Amino acid sequence: QTWFEQKMKYSTIFVLLSCFALAIASNVDWQRLDDHPISDQHAFSFRIGLKPQNLDTMEKLFWEISDPKSPLYGKFLSNDEIADLISLPKQDIKQVMNYITKDGGKICDVQAALSLHREYIVVDTCVAQAQLILPNLVV
Repeated sequence: QTWFEQKMKYSTIFVLLSCFALAIASNVDWQRLDDHPISDQHAFSFRIGLKPQNLDTMEKLFWEISDPKSPLYGKFLSNDEIADLISLPKQDIKQVMNYITKDGGKICDVQAALSLHREYIVVDTCVAQAQLILPNLVV
């Protein structure tokens, strides 16, 4: 056998063994979480996406920066400049943060942090507090 034929033989065996292992793993006896309710005090993390603004301006800049005929060609924006251009105004972000934390401490602690590029807010709390923040949340 040539080197290539040996490689193909071992590759085929590997693929077959992988398929066999996957078939065995798929027979795992899974249980629905509905049978095990989550405690109100269970730690719960979620993200709230903040709708980007000025996407039309961002696209226009993208094409100008990419066009060799444009005076802006190659003048790339920094991460902070992009965030300033497309993120919500700071006052709007502050309102969302205030809403998230307004009931903080009623049931458990609420930690809310703005992502680096201001595209979402990370919230760490418990299930019951999350349900106060988001009344339609079903966990």
